[in-house]
Amino acid sequence: MIIDTTYLLPLVGISVDSDLFSAMDKKAVKFNLDNTIISQISLFEIQAISAKLGISRSIVSDALNEIRSNFDIVPFEDRQIIQISFKLRKMLPNYIDCVILASAISRKTDILTEDSRIISLKDHINSQYGISVNKLNQIIS
Repeated sequence: MIIDTTYLLPLVGISVDSDLFSAMDKKAVKFNLDNTIISQISLFEIQAISAKLGISRSIVSDALNEIRSNFDIVPFEDRQIIQISFKLRKMLPNYIDCVILASAISRKTDILTEDSRIISLKDHINSQYGISVNKLNQIIS
Protein backbone atom coordinates (compact mmCIF):
# COMPACT_ATOMS: atom_id res chain seq x y z
CA MET A 1 0.00 0.00 0.00
CA ILE A 2 1.19 3.52 -0.72
CA ILE A 3 0.67 6.05 2.04
CA ASP A 4 0.03 9.72 1.49
CA THR A 5 2.36 12.40 2.85
CA THR A 6 -0.03 13.28 5.69
CA TYR A 7 0.88 10.10 7.55
CA LEU A 8 4.59 10.94 7.41
CA LEU A 9 4.29 14.43 8.89
CA PRO A 10 4.47 13.26 12.53
CA LEU A 11 8.01 12.06 11.77
CA VAL A 12 9.05 15.74 11.61
CA GLY A 13 6.95 16.70 14.62
CA ILE A 14 3.86 17.92 12.78
CA SER A 15 0.70 16.79 14.52
CA VAL A 16 -2.06 15.34 12.35
CA ASP A 17 -5.53 14.07 13.26
CA SER A 18 -4.94 10.74 11.54
CA ASP A 19 -1.63 9.61 13.02
CA LEU A 20 -0.85 6.20 11.52
CA PHE A 21 2.26 5.59 13.61
CA SER A 22 0.52 6.49 16.87
CA ALA A 23 -2.35 4.16 15.95
CA MET A 24 0.20 1.42 15.27
CA ASP A 25 1.89 2.01 18.63
CA LYS A 26 -1.48 1.71 20.37
CA LYS A 27 -2.15 -1.50 18.41
CA ALA A 28 -5.32 0.16 17.10
CA VAL A 29 -4.47 -0.64 13.52
CA LYS A 30 -3.13 -3.75 11.87
CA PHE A 31 -0.77 -2.35 9.32
CA ASN A 32 2.37 -3.88 7.89
CA LEU A 33 5.09 -1.39 7.07
CA ASP A 34 7.00 -4.06 5.14
CA ASN A 35 4.85 -3.57 2.05
CA THR A 36 4.43 0.18 2.41
CA ILE A 37 5.43 2.40 -0.48
CA ILE A 38 6.18 6.11 -0.46
CA SER A 39 6.20 8.37 -3.49
CA GLN A 40 9.44 10.27 -3.82
CA ILE A 41 7.36 13.44 -4.22
CA SER A 42 6.24 12.99 -0.60
CA LEU A 43 9.85 13.61 0.47
CA PHE A 44 9.71 16.96 -1.30
CA GLU A 45 6.30 17.72 0.18
CA ILE A 46 7.57 17.01 3.72
CA GLN A 47 10.47 19.39 3.10
CA ALA A 48 8.19 22.12 1.76
CA ILE A 49 5.69 21.87 4.62
CA SER A 50 8.48 21.71 7.19
CA ALA A 51 10.20 24.77 5.72
CA LYS A 52 6.92 26.69 5.79
CA LEU A 53 6.37 25.76 9.45
CA GLY A 54 9.98 26.45 10.48
CA ILE A 55 10.87 22.87 11.40
CA SER A 56 14.57 22.38 12.11
CA ARG A 57 16.67 21.27 9.12
CA SER A 58 18.26 18.50 11.19
CA ILE A 59 14.86 17.09 12.18
CA VAL A 60 13.74 17.10 8.56
CA SER A 61 16.99 15.56 7.34
CA ASP A 62 16.84 12.82 10.00
CA ALA A 63 13.20 12.04 9.19
CA LEU A 64 13.92 11.82 5.46
CA ASN A 65 16.83 9.48 6.12
CA GLU A 66 14.56 7.26 8.25
CA ILE A 67 11.93 7.22 5.52
CA ARG A 68 14.48 6.31 2.85
CA SER A 69 15.89 3.56 5.10
CA ASN A 70 12.54 1.98 5.94
CA PHE A 71 10.30 2.34 2.90
CA ASP A 72 10.27 1.48 -0.78
CA ILE A 73 10.52 4.88 -2.50
CA VAL A 74 8.88 5.20 -5.91
CA PRO A 75 10.58 7.78 -8.18
CA PHE A 76 8.11 10.33 -9.47
CA GLU A 77 9.88 10.68 -12.82
CA ASP A 78 8.90 7.17 -13.87
CA ARG A 79 7.36 7.32 -17.37
CA GLN A 80 4.17 5.45 -16.37
CA ILE A 81 3.66 7.66 -13.31
CA ILE A 82 4.01 10.76 -15.47
CA GLN A 83 1.48 9.46 -17.99
CA ILE A 84 -1.05 8.52 -15.31
CA SER A 85 -0.54 11.72 -13.31
CA PHE A 86 -1.23 13.84 -16.41
CA LYS A 87 -4.54 11.98 -16.87
CA LEU A 88 -5.41 12.41 -13.19
CA ARG A 89 -4.70 16.14 -13.42
CA LYS A 90 -8.05 16.51 -15.18
CA MET A 91 -9.76 15.36 -11.96
CA LEU A 92 -7.41 16.54 -9.20
CA PRO A 93 -6.22 20.15 -8.94
CA ASN A 94 -3.13 19.37 -6.81
CA TYR A 95 -0.45 17.84 -8.99
CA ILE A 96 1.45 16.37 -6.03
CA ASP A 97 -1.70 14.38 -5.19
CA CYS A 98 -1.83 13.24 -8.82
CA VAL A 99 1.73 11.93 -8.59
CA ILE A 100 1.09 10.09 -5.32
CA LEU A 101 -2.09 8.51 -6.67
CA ALA A 102 -0.38 7.70 -9.98
CA SER A 103 2.38 5.97 -8.02
CA ALA A 104 -0.21 3.71 -6.38
CA ILE A 105 -1.91 3.03 -9.70
CA SER A 106 1.37 2.24 -11.49
CA ARG A 107 2.33 -0.20 -8.73
CA LYS A 108 -1.20 -1.67 -8.67
CA THR A 109 -1.43 -1.12 -4.93
CA ASP A 110 -4.03 0.49 -2.70
CA ILE A 111 -3.59 3.98 -1.29
CA LEU A 112 -4.07 5.25 2.25
CA THR A 113 -5.01 8.93 2.27
CA GLU A 114 -7.04 11.55 4.09
CA ASP A 115 -7.31 13.73 0.99
CA SER A 116 -11.00 14.48 0.45
CA ARG A 117 -10.62 14.96 -3.32
CA ILE A 118 -8.96 11.59 -3.80
CA ILE A 119 -11.52 9.97 -1.50
CA SER A 120 -14.37 11.51 -3.51
CA LEU A 121 -12.99 9.69 -6.58
CA LYS A 122 -12.57 6.30 -4.87
CA ASP A 123 -15.32 4.54 -6.87
CA HIS A 124 -13.93 5.85 -10.16
CA ILE A 125 -10.36 4.94 -9.15
CA ASN A 126 -11.43 1.45 -8.16
CA SER A 127 -13.40 0.80 -11.35
CA GLN A 128 -10.85 2.44 -13.66
CA TYR A 129 -7.62 1.24 -12.09
CA GLY A 130 -8.58 -1.63 -9.75
CA ILE A 131 -7.11 -0.17 -6.57
CA SER A 132 -8.81 0.84 -3.34
CA VAL A 133 -8.70 4.24 -1.69
CA ASN A 134 -8.69 3.95 2.11
CA LYS A 135 -8.70 6.29 5.09
CA LEU A 136 -7.01 5.48 8.36
CA ASN A 137 -10.33 5.12 10.20
CA GLN A 138 -11.29 2.37 7.74
CA ILE A 139 -8.36 0.17 8.74
CA ILE A 140 -8.48 0.79 12.49
CA SER A 141 -9.45 -2.38 14.32
